[in-house]
Amino acid sequence: MTKEKVLAKDRSTPAKYPVNSAGTPFDQPLTDTSSFCQFSFVQFDDPGLKLKDFLDRNDIVNKSAFTALGQTFAARTLLLEVQEAELGSYAGYAAWRAKYKVTYDPDTHDEKRADIGPFYKAGGQTLRYMDSTNTFPMVGPLNGS
Repeated sequence: MTKEKVLAKDRSTPAKYPVNSAGTPFDQPLTDTSSFCQFSFVQFDDPGLKLKDFLDRNDIVNKSAFTALGQTFAARTLLLEVQEAELGSYAGYAAWRAKYKVTYDPDTHDEKRADIGPFYKAGGQTLRYMDSTNTFPMVGPLNGS
């Protein structure tokens, strides 16, 4: 699995920021594609579970920190996908056999957007970004509020 992220700064030391020679952000932000580690596991569940129980588990992210095998994963870093669920008899016991896939994103699975635009807020007003001569509109960085 990969995810395209807005490049806020590069990996050099000291970090360089994605701006043009005038020091302003590009109209289209620069992006970088990251690959994520994934692992699968199989779990046997109570045969009384309904199919909706598995559907509700699909495509969810952990809400709080999760500890497994001596490691703690921060909230929102694990994405769980149900790959299959089969009701059957296993070693003489009725059970659901469910296969899951987990994707780890150390930066969280939350969407992050480039906070740039042609307008900004100051003193409760929405103002247009303009060049230093106040002649041409431009795109500039915002402060996240």
